[in-house]
Amino acid sequence: MVRDGGRGGRPARGRRRLPKEIGEFSKTRGYTLRVAGLGAGGGEFPKAVLTKVVGALRRLAERVTRLRATGISTARGARPKWLEETLTLSITGFGAGSIGYRAPCLVETARDRFGCPPLREGCERVALEDTALDLVGEAVRSVTAESEVEARPYDDEGVLEAMLAFGRATGNPDAGYALTPDEAGGRGFVWDRAAAARAEARLGTLPPARGFIVTGRLDGIEPDDGRFLLRLKDGSFLPGQLDAGPVDREVLRSLWGTDSTVTGVVHFRADGSPRAMLARRFMPRVDRHEAFDRTPRGHIPGAATIPPEVVERARNFDWDALKGAWPGDETIEELLAELAELRSVR
Repeated sequence: MVRDGGRGGRPARGRRRLPKEIGEFSKTRGYTLRVAGLGAGGGEFPKAVLTKVVGALRRLAERVTRLRATGISTARGARPKWLEETLTLSITGFGAGSIGYRAPCLVETARDRFGCPPLREGCERVALEDTALDLVGEAVRSVTAESEVEARPYDDEGVLEAMLAFGRATGNPDAGYALTPDEAGGRGFVWDRAAAARAEARLGTLPPARGFIVTGRLDGIEPDDGRFLLRLKDGSFLPGQLDAGPVDREVLRSLWGTDSTVTGVVHFRADGSPRAMLARRFMPRVDRHEAFDRTPRGHIPGAATIPPEVVERARNFDWDALKGAWPGDETIEELLAELAELRSVR
């Protein structure tokens, strides 16, 4: 719920009070959101449009913040306290086609989420002086950049869908937005039809999340809020989050520092590398789980589904050598060795 600014505002009777009001934070940043294309009325906001714009911006801020904190932009269940406080986007005033905002810095609301190195391996770094609206500004700039950038940390289905919904919030496809920080250090953005087209195009290139069974060493856990860190066989790290379903966190605590097998849904970056895992089951790794030692890879729409080295090997294979060779007199150990060799090139 987005609230008007000021220290004296009280929550409506019967509603749960959010952890803090904006005036209780010592480090905050101000912003102005300008909306063009509202039509007649001197740039005044119809009440229905205002509600949609404010709600859509907050939803986008939530998904961007979740993505940077956990690697997954959406989640089931109630928002944790740190996220509720980060999303204290207080409205400080209105102008002709504009809304004033004030937001708390992450150092005030989410230091343990963004400033805890043991569980941040594999996650992109975030400045604690930023706010949720700074992350939105960074996300929109990254997604809508005309030139291709090497790192695309915000190319995520949940973020892009929320971004496009924010762009449509006024109901006018020609409407545009500009978020401008009031102080130095803040980041804003510009959103127009060209930006929407680039975001739409990016959405169609993302690897979809997929179910995987993954093995690795459970190097870090935070049982209270369900975070964990899995070190994969190739030495890379896969951050994760327990699903909101029935997962025994005592089991997770008992597996800390051991080789484990995890079942869940893996979310991917734009290049197909794993970003994070939403875990639903943990168990100790045993020898028969070796098939799950490989690092998950996402399928990029339009990309070849067969690795090029496998295609080349098939092209050069002497098929005549198979004639009369199956079944042959190979031992079980020899067959398993050949299967392992085939699997190693994929």
